[in-house]
Amino acid sequence: MAEARLTASRGGNRAAATRLINRINTIVADVTITRAQKIHELQDKIESLEEKMATIANIDNAIQDELDPENVQAEIEAADTNNQTYRDARAGFTFQLKTLQDEEAAANAILAIATAPVVPAAAAATPGPSASMLPKLDLPSFKGDILQWSSFWDVFESEVDSKSYGGATKFNFLISKLEGEAKASLLGLTSSNDNYTKAKDILRQRYSQPRKVITAHYKALINLPVANATRSSLRTFADQLESHIRGLEALGTAPAYYGDLLVCFLIDKLAIDVRRNLTRHQGNADWTLDELRDAIAREIEIMGDTSELPPPRPASKQVLFNSSHPSQATKKRICPFCSGEHSPTRCSEFKTPEDRAKIPKTTNPQSFLVPLAKGLLDQPPGTTHHMQGEFKPSIKVGDVVLVHNEGPRIYWKLAVIESLIISPDGEIRAVNIRTAEGKTNRPVSKLYPLEVTAPIDPSPSAQVLPNPASSSPTRPRRKAAIAAEKRIRNMAEE
Repeated sequence: MAEARLTASRGGNRAAATRLINRINTIVADVTITRAQKIHELQDKIESLEEKMATIANIDNAIQDELDPENVQAEIEAADTNNQTYRDARAGFTFQLKTLQDEEAAANAILAIATAPVVPAAAAATPGPSASMLPKLDLPSFKGDILQWSSFWDVFESEVDSKSYGGATKFNFLISKLEGEAKASLLGLTSSNDNYTKAKDILRQRYSQPRKVITAHYKALINLPVANATRSSLRTFADQLESHIRGLEALGTAPAYYGDLLVCFLIDKLAIDVRRNLTRHQGNADWTLDELRDAIAREIEIMGDTSELPPPRPASKQVLFNSSHPSQATKKRICPFCSGEHSPTRCSEFKTPEDRAKIPKTTNPQSFLVPLAKGLLDQPPGTTHHMQGEFKPSIKVGDVVLVHNEGPRIYWKLAVIESLIISPDGEIRAVNIRTAEGKTNRPVSKLYPLEVTAPIDPSPSAQVLPNPASSSPTRPRRKAAIAAEKRIRNMAEE
């Protein structure tokens, strides 16, 4: 009876130990658990496993005491075979716990160095490096880009590998600076002196191959992104080009080996405006790589100089007289023939002078422009009118004039002079005029007579000055002016 009870008890403890081993394996494989939490869980579970192993060993001894002498040897061999499984599992878990503790210590040392205050150089001691000290320099990370391997390893070798740190410490620091494909290549290696040497050999075998690096530079040059016509895009293009050329030169590959072929790819990646500017200086001669690099650098400088220039300011118009009507930019043009919102020269209802002459007389204040437009259209452009002798303008109330502005002559406005504005020195400096859009005033220098007059109602407030040069001989009147005056008289008689 005692032997059966002890055998059942041993079976239950063995099952519990097996479940405990499975639980520890789950904790080790769980990537969501932090390193500190894993260390705590492993310490607790390993202690529980050792307790179960001690209990099982005690039960084994009790069972052996109950057996007959001829069965004791077989029982000891069977129990030892079973218990060896537990001892192997405990040894593996203890090693994994030690590895995690070393990694945690290295990480804490890095954190302590990063947060330690800076000691003045005069007061700082100069002991040799120890295994617990890591470089303060923020080393770059390496993700597996073969073009970045040389720069990464040069810094790491100078700051970590050449120092007298322990192999496990160097391994932990190396692993912390690897990402992606590079870190995956070292999976399965634990922190130790031997594994650090293996890790360096693996990385050098994969990434420290000059032919592969040269090929990667060639591919990067061919696949450079297309540069548009902006300075920032062209600057980025030039920086990447120079970076790969310098990398090839560092490996002993001069531009003379690949320059002629590369020029064809590079020119196709430039915007059409940039190519046009570069060709303007080069002409029809073939490009070399050095010439193209210099031309791109010169174009970037030119873009930088022109981008600093202020934008052109719009030309401002000088207003000599205040106007009571809205500005030209906001008011609408009214056709004097059909009262539509368009230019008189674009009237589709009254296209010819004959159609416009047939317009009946109305009380519309714009009707006086009907015969005047006929006289204007019959005159050649660019005609000006002066008096003989001193060339003083002959101007009087009722004259029809063109009002000068900054635009083409076809858009100048027709106006009728209503009154003269006399300055204190007795000269006529400006006049009050009436246009199709309202009344305003303008200086005499901005008016161009058309040798056509229109009836004006006398106004008591208007200051009228007789024409001082009325008795002087004038130029012969043109046929257009005479015909326009006849039409005005005919319309008045109707």
